[in-house]
Amino acid sequence: QQLIAAETTAPIPNEKPAKDPITRQLEINKDALLNGAEEKIRIDSASILLIDPNSAARKILLDALKNDKNPAAQIAICKSLIDTTKQKDTTKIKDVQDFIQPLLNIAISGNPATSKPAAEATLLFDYEQISNPLDAIFADETLPVATRANAIQILKLRPDKRAIFTLMDLLDTKEAQLFAQAEAALKSLGMPVGENERVRKEIRRELRRKSKETFLIDWEIRRQQQQQMKQLHQEMLWWQKQYLNNLEKIYQLGDDTSRVNILVESLSSPKTVIKLWALEKVEQRRKGTKTELPAKLGPALIGLVSDTNRDVRLKTARLLALMVELNSAEKLLGQLKAEKDDEVKMELLIALAAACDYAFLPNSAFKIPPQIKNQALEIALSYLTDNNTQKAQTGAETIKKLLKHNGLPNEDMDRYLDALAGRYKLATDNSNVKLRGELNNVMADLCAESVCKTKASEKFKGFFEQGLTDTSDFVRQASVEGLIYIDKAAALTRFRKDTALLNDKNANIRAKLMTLAQEAGDKEDLGWLAERFTKESDIEPAWQTMLKIFQLKSSDATVLKDWLTRFSSPTSKLKLSNEQMLSFLQIAKRRAVSEKNAELLKAVQRKFVDVYKQTGDFKKAAEYLGQMRDAATEEIEKRAITAELLSVHLQGGNTEASIHLIENQLLVEDIDANSAIVKSIDNYLISPANTTDPNAALLKITAIKPANPRPKWLQQVTKWAQRLGKTKKEEPPPPPAPTPEAKK
Repeated sequence: QQLIAAETTAPIPNEKPAKDPITRQLEINKDALLNGAEEKIRIDSASILLIDPNSAARKILLDALKNDKNPAAQIAICKSLIDTTKQKDTTKIKDVQDFIQPLLNIAISGNPATSKPAAEATLLFDYEQISNPLDAIFADETLPVATRANAIQILKLRPDKRAIFTLMDLLDTKEAQLFAQAEAALKSLGMPVGENERVRKEIRRELRRKSKETFLIDWEIRRQQQQQMKQLHQEMLWWQKQYLNNLEKIYQLGDDTSRVNILVESLSSPKTVIKLWALEKVEQRRKGTKTELPAKLGPALIGLVSDTNRDVRLKTARLLALMVELNSAEKLLGQLKAEKDDEVKMELLIALAAACDYAFLPNSAFKIPPQIKNQALEIALSYLTDNNTQKAQTGAETIKKLLKHNGLPNEDMDRYLDALAGRYKLATDNSNVKLRGELNNVMADLCAESVCKTKASEKFKGFFEQGLTDTSDFVRQASVEGLIYIDKAAALTRFRKDTALLNDKNANIRAKLMTLAQEAGDKEDLGWLAERFTKESDIEPAWQTMLKIFQLKSSDATVLKDWLTRFSSPTSKLKLSNEQMLSFLQIAKRRAVSEKNAELLKAVQRKFVDVYKQTGDFKKAAEYLGQMRDAATEEIEKRAITAELLSVHLQGGNTEASIHLIENQLLVEDIDANSAIVKSIDNYLISPANTTDPNAALLKITAIKPANPRPKWLQQVTKWAQRLGKTKKEEPPPPPAPTPEAKK
């Protein structure tokens, strides 16, 4: 793109310009700033617009700074202002103070890409020009704390005592994030922070004694020291990376024994980075194929619980929560009491709960003193009552794990269960949905198989009843599970009357109800289960549950006959697949046979025939038609079944069975053109199965020699014979054999 400087261009004589030349230049530069493909083009454009005295040029720049949808343009303007600062020439920029507030807004926005160059661009202004707007930002409590804290980066760049004083003033704030950012900024500048207000006053006093020149000299020295430290730090990171790469190569090349030895040695290393590498490798072993922990690794891991490095302690605690077979409870409890870091303390408690849970199992490889469990419960109780949601959740999970096992007097068990109930009420009153769901889930788990099942059920059942109508999916699901754990049969009786719950939007809840019906359901549940067929995701689980209920004794022949009628009705919404229908028919058949219910058996056989004919399994259809014919008592019914059986044999290509059936019928009577037998044959000839040859079948049928005189049958055979002759005449002649030349 071409950039045009803002200067007047004389019009060409005798030619009327299409546009005002200045407007055209502005549009070109504006487009280059906002849409330029390269950063240099955008920066050059911003530089030209900065020195353009036209008010429209200034508006373009200010509008671009306000538009956070175009960070590339914002960065270009900031870099152009930074270049101006380095050149120490602001005389060409008219009303440069117009940029103060837009730059401050970008600097505190929190966008890493734009906030840093915007903060650096504020160096264009004297501290007096930006101090008041900065103070207003720090004092504005309507702004988020993080937004106010972002303004600290502007102060860090200022080689000015007043900026240092402002940072020190922020140490007196009650906002933890502001304090932490100000403290970190002062430390990064090499400035002492002071332990308390008295010490900080002395630091301020000492700083005021320094002249401006002395302060700037000290500032420059600290800046150079920081650069050197940064360089040394980068070199150290490079050497660390090289060492770890080599260590990784040696580890990968060794066998399992040598790898374990490397891990033991690395876990005992004085270097934090090596210990963290080893911990990562141990975790990979645990989650990979080698899940069994070598004995010599155990003590090394447990020892790292009290490591001096916070990250090592955190990683170790998380790892020990997975490695419950290590006897680490006592060490975890000791460090938990001494730990100062909140995040590490929480992970230590989680690991301690897991270790105690394992230790109190009947088949545990070791046992721990009861007092460890009791102390862990008291710590968990303090977490449960904390206002922090994550802490309260961790406390509840710990109490759940420790209450599942024997060893507590009834009064202590009541105390912890009542504490869970009280915290749940508080979470409900405070509308803390997340914690309410987590606590409800914990309470539900305690109503499952545990030593406190009876007491927990008595204390929590009312909460589960209330939770069935909760707005939170998580709370409703946990409430359903809790009532199921308490009494499956009673829960199902309660649920089947709750239409809203049966049709809950949460698929997990609907699945829970269907699973419950599989385990404790009865014929009364068939109706609502059938309604599940309206949701595609529910059809299969609902059907499997219905099949389970159909097999129960309560689903007698009457019940199965009723449902067979529903499934077979043309107007029914219950459209079963052929596979589903066959599964149901097998159950109904067994019930009909066991109860000797001829009516149900006949209906089942009829449906078997229909399904097998539809699926093209004519052999199976013929089998059931044969059973139906054998059971038929009326001659008319037998004749109809025989005709259908003949049709099935023909469609299935079973010509021999067809011939045998016709011959048997001819032994009994003559067969005329109006008989069902002839109609079955004619229908087959009109619409044969794709896999059969109707003419071949007809040829064999017309070759039948009746044992007794059957004139009507012979008349029909004559007609079919004429049809065969006509068909043969209409068949096209075979193609001529290829000549020798054609073969070549």
